[in-house]
Amino acid sequence: SNGNLSNSQAGRSSSITNVVNPGPTLMSLEATLNNLSGVNSSPNYTSIPTPFFCINKPYEYNQGCVDANGDSLYFQLVPGINAATNFTNVTYVNPYTGVAPLGCAPGTFLFNNNNGQLSFTPNVIQNALVVGKVSEYRNGLLVGTSMREMTFVVLNNCNNNPPDGSITNPVNGILVNSTTIKTCKFNGTMSFNITTTDLDGDNVTLSYTGLPAGATATIGSNGTPNPTFALSWDITNVTPGSYVFYLTFNDDGCPLSSKQTVAYTIQILPVPVMAYVLLEPATCTKKGKFTVTPSASEAPYTLTVTQGTTSSLVVNNITGMITDSLPGGTYTFRITSANGCYKDTIITFPVVIDITPTVSWTSPFCPGGNTGTVTVTATGANAPMVYAVDALPYTTATTFSGFSAGTHIVHIKDNTGCVRDTSITITDPAGMQVTVGVKKPVCSPVSNGQIVLAVANGTAPYQYAVNAGAYGAANTFTGLATGSYVVHVKDAHDCIKDTTVILVDSLQMQLQAVVSNVLCFGNTNGFVTLIPSGTTAPYTYAMGTGTFAATSTFNNLGVGTYVFHIKDLNQCLKDTTIAITQPTPLALSLSVTQVLCFGASTGVATVTATGGTAPYQYAKDNNAFQPAASLTGMAAGTHVIRLKDANGCQKDTTITITQPATAVAFGPINITHPTCEGFTDGSVTLGATGGIAPYQFALNSGAYSTSSNFSGLPEGNYILRIKDQNNCVRD
Repeated sequence: SNGNLSNSQAGRSSSITNVVNPGPTLMSLEATLNNLSGVNSSPNYTSIPTPFFCINKPYEYNQGCVDANGDSLYFQLVPGINAATNFTNVTYVNPYTGVAPLGCAPGTFLFNNNNGQLSFTPNVIQNALVVGKVSEYRNGLLVGTSMREMTFVVLNNCNNNPPDGSITNPVNGILVNSTTIKTCKFNGTMSFNITTTDLDGDNVTLSYTGLPAGATATIGSNGTPNPTFALSWDITNVTPGSYVFYLTFNDDGCPLSSKQTVAYTIQILPVPVMAYVLLEPATCTKKGKFTVTPSASEAPYTLTVTQGTTSSLVVNNITGMITDSLPGGTYTFRITSANGCYKDTIITFPVVIDITPTVSWTSPFCPGGNTGTVTVTATGANAPMVYAVDALPYTTATTFSGFSAGTHIVHIKDNTGCVRDTSITITDPAGMQVTVGVKKPVCSPVSNGQIVLAVANGTAPYQYAVNAGAYGAANTFTGLATGSYVVHVKDAHDCIKDTTVILVDSLQMQLQAVVSNVLCFGNTNGFVTLIPSGTTAPYTYAMGTGTFAATSTFNNLGVGTYVFHIKDLNQCLKDTTIAITQPTPLALSLSVTQVLCFGASTGVATVTATGGTAPYQYAKDNNAFQPAASLTGMAAGTHVIRLKDANGCQKDTTITITQPATAVAFGPINITHPTCEGFTDGSVTLGATGGIAPYQFALNSGAYSTSSNFSGLPEGNYILRIKDQNNCVRD
């Protein structure tokens, strides 16, 4: 059952100007509830019920209804109720009515039943009674109504222009007007901005209510002349329909501020629905027939059919089922509603061909060959048939030859020109498998090896050959030496299988060589001793082109490369190449220190050795060799310096040790004796010869100096001393 609730209380102004005899201040409102629809809450009105307006200014007013249950709301302007006369409608002053209660400039009064937006430009001073009624619908069923009474006060002593805002910068949406935007459900996330304008340049404060669930909004530069509102909403899982939210613009105009609430609508359009039915399948000579029926709610529709980038069909202004046809293939059907929303559907038209093929094939005789065959027959309603394989021309013949292994396409065409293709895969036969038995030759160069061949697969009889020899029926080859052989097997279809066989000696001679290289550069004292094993003794030996002999050692070899040959009792041969080396030439360089004082043995020769084989030893003249490289104690004269390396190789060289021409000696000595006993006026002047000038002189144990005169001497005995540049001394 349904219920009505009425309430009367003081609240109506007694100065109402659009009602006859406004009378007492009692006002009455009515609400209804559908008890069968379950729990319900009336909408919440977020705008003030007594707004003030300036005469001759365009205004927007909205009650800002937000429903907690998410019901669909329908808005009406209705007559007020007179509580004093049994709840009858009030009487309006002509020409006002409940649905047109305001005095406005002609053509400026507009009311939107879908969002409750009231637009008007008042042109008379008035206190107008305005009553709104809101009906709530849930799944198309009315669940309740409510009423609200308001007094619109229009003043003559103000000149404030109200702030307003328009939708800008839509993304994934299309503007319907400044307060409405529409978008298709498949767009995903849509967004837009609302830009505020105030003709007076006042600062404006924005606020919003009723934002759709899941939408996000931000307000920027609030409290400035141009605050901005930005909304973003992912509508992927949102039910199509109209969603209303409200922005309230409040400026700081003086002496009277302006405040108005504007409803903004987001229309989410559904994805079009299309029913497709295939009436007749396509054949190679006839198009497939089909019907398409779009939903009727958003007609007319446009159907666009494409195949890849090629347009195949376009049908406009569809309001119901259409019938058309297309050749067999896969197409994209795009159905587009009158709102511009579309949906793509991939549809394949099967091609029915009345041809039933029977195909068989044989492999080529040889792997990799092209002797395979294909046999094809077919039945169908449109005989006779013609046949082709791959790129061959059509023919009535049913057998084709000359095919290698791989995938091949068999084409069958009936008398209507319809073609049916069948793919086959021809495989190679199993190739010949060759098993090889060998008997090794004893050794090189004995030729008593043998190869025996056995064959599986292929087609008998077989023929055999080795290397470039002629084919024959014998599968055994004898008299073979060590080496690599290519054996060939050919079957009855001339299929050939090649196999490489390597024969090695059954006996392997092993060889050890003892090598002594040349000890001294340029000598011929190298030798080689050969020690064979592993085959049958006795062995004989040869070097280069020499004759074989029992001697295994080769002496008196100089530096160079030699080829040695070893032969055993069975004439098995083994060759080896050996290089004889020698040291580099032994050489020396000398640093010589000469005798400084005549007749002394202080000469020194220091030897630096290179080449030969370290370590080295050194000697002078006929003295014994020593490890020290400095040879000392040599007097003036000719000496032999000797160098010997670790192999006993020797290098001699002669040097000459020199000395001063003569020994240091006194020259004239002038002596002056003291004049009297006890006097110290004696003196000595020395002269010097020999040695190496310049000289220095000293008396007794005094220090040497360049002065040769000593004075102030008393009588007595003195030791006179001379020293030359080499420190040779004469007393």
